[in-house]
Amino acid sequence: MRLILCYEKIGPMAFVAHLDFQQLWWRIFRLAGLSLEQTQGYNPRPKLRFALPLATGFQGENELLEVFLQEENEGVVERLNEVAPKGLSVLASTIVPSTFPKVTALVDALAYQVQLPYVPDNLQCNLKEAEEYLLSAELRGNELSLLLRVDNQKTVRPDVVASACCPGYDAPSFPITRKGIFSNKNEKISPWPAGLFCLTSKKKNTLC
Repeated sequence: MRLILCYEKIGPMAFVAHLDFQQLWWRIFRLAGLSLEQTQGYNPRPKLRFALPLATGFQGENELLEVFLQEENEGVVERLNEVAPKGLSVLASTIVPSTFPKVTALVDALAYQVQLPYVPDNLQCNLKEAEEYLLSAELRGNELSLLLRVDNQKTVRPDVVASACCPGYDAPSFPITRKGIFSNKNEKISPWPAGLFCLTSKKKNTLC
């Protein structure tokens, strides 16, 4: 049974590093009584795949995780939430077939919200630091919203862009939340995973 889970990682949970976070998921599935398939090879591990790992310290409101269960199960979301620690919640799940693209292949852009320490004069700093990765930027007060392109799992970090806007402040000092993961493959995949956003000229910032 192949699933794509949509979850949020907020509060103190944001400071759990990615490798520790991966092991945490293994324990959550075990506590929930859900058996994950194992990878092949000399050192088998539970099969799960993140769309794009969050940097340590970043919150995420609509993150995607691909998992492979050994057998079909009902109530997966409820069972995981019963044992998940504070700050980690599964919002939805989508069953996908074996022929479905890897969740990593769906990521074409990422939306971030950055709290700046003060209101900068303009957004020209974004254009310089983000270069070709910047799809859009909006400033409301000291709240900076960024939509950054992803190319083969590569993009620019939002804290680097924010640092250029506020000289004198280190990148780790900015509260950052990833608001969503975007894909432009809305006409090529089915079913559309819950929690994945469309990236098209007509449907920016919308769930398909």
